[in-house]
Amino acid sequence: MRQALAEAAADAAGEVAGVARLRPDLAATLRGAGGFRELARTPRALPAVRLTAASGGRDRWQAGIELRIALHRGHRAVDVCRAVHTAVTEAAGEVLPEGSRSTVTVIVTGIV
Repeated sequence: MRQALAEAAADAAGEVAGVARLRPDLAATLRGAGGFRELARTPRALPAVRLTAASGGRDRWQAGIELRIALHRGHRAVDVCRAVHTAVTEAAGEVLPEGSRSTVTVIVTGIV
């Protein structure tokens, strides 16, 4: 479930206009992390997507999704963050069992 959720979040965020790339945290960068498409297919969760998930009982999840993104210059950060939030929330709704909830946090770490 965690890997599917990380992949869905990465794919949804990557398709939003204005997103240059997902940015892994420092530890992942030092390990040689590459672009988000390649990372989304690795066995571990995507380094730029942090997940906190707890079962709410009977196949219901409370998922926390945190994404770190770099923006293309010329795009308003607030607009891109809102679009990423909406896209990732919808993608999570397709992956998580019915009745589950997700909280999405988008952090802008750079402009390229």
